[in-house]
Amino acid sequence: MNKSLLIIFGLIVFFTDVNAKTYLRPNDKIPSDAAMALEFLQLYTSGPKSWDKEIRNLDQLLLHLSEEERLMILKSELYKAILKTSRGVSVERANYRPQTLERLQEKFGKVSPEKWDPFSTFFLRAVMSDLKRIMLDAEYPNFINNLRSNRGLTAAGRSFKQKLDVLLPWVQWYFEGSLPGLKQKLLQASEIALKLFADRASNLIFMTQFEKFDQKEEVKSLRFFEVQPIPNLASQDESSSEGALKQIDVSIPPAPQEGLDEKWVPKIAPDPDYQVPETLPEPVDDWLPKPVDDWLDNM
Repeated sequence: MNKSLLIIFGLIVFFTDVNAKTYLRPNDKIPSDAAMALEFLQLYTSGPKSWDKEIRNLDQLLLHLSEEERLMILKSELYKAILKTSRGVSVERANYRPQTLERLQEKFGKVSPEKWDPFSTFFLRAVMSDLKRIMLDAEYPNFINNLRSNRGLTAAGRSFKQKLDVLLPWVQWYFEGSLPGLKQKLLQASEIALKLFADRASNLIFMTQFEKFDQKEEVKSLRFFEVQPIPNLASQDESSSEGALKQIDVSIPPAPQEGLDEKWVPKIAPDPDYQVPETLPEPVDDWLPKPVDDWLDNM
């Protein structure tokens, strides 16, 4: 009797230990950005929390969708989760300056490569790339001058601010909490994304197939994930996020301090055949995009 109890206890410990040392790694049927987010969520969530049940449920939901539907949901809902995480965060006025990108690039380069994971690397490089595209625009110095002097923003300026109010909260979190602070916010976004993936997939199945998905029993076979041992995170480096990530050029030239620097003006040769029109249409601004808060409410 005692021997039987020991065997049963040993089996329980064995299977518990095996389950605790494995996770569900997305395969190549999952878009790379969503795959990195789901892997990041499982590997970096602290404490006893396991996402096994939620991931298996998502796997079964994705089986009912076409490839186009899966890609649409996994990509759109991930970025919606990122937007929801940074929504409503106040941006310090000083962080709108181009020097913020220089500071971000410098801080990024000082962190040891082994401390970076693929998702954080991918995400911060993407943020730097977006900031570079905005801050190197020929109209950006005018935006800074108008912001500094509290003058009204132009159409281009309002567009800049709308985008920056989404991007700069992530920069501020990185400045304030370094890499651990950024990872904590990315964990929040990844958790939101996982819930949005399942909710959107379930709703789409119901709308297109007129049936509500109901997983009554655990399905052991997986189509989009694979059971893998948890890697040694202490020895993890950027090797898995090299390649396409390193192709993003985040180098920037010195930013102008005041006014519109001539080198920021596009060099476009004038058309010798151009004729000035006799009349011009009345300007309108009703084509401008809705504020961030409005279109996020409709998501």
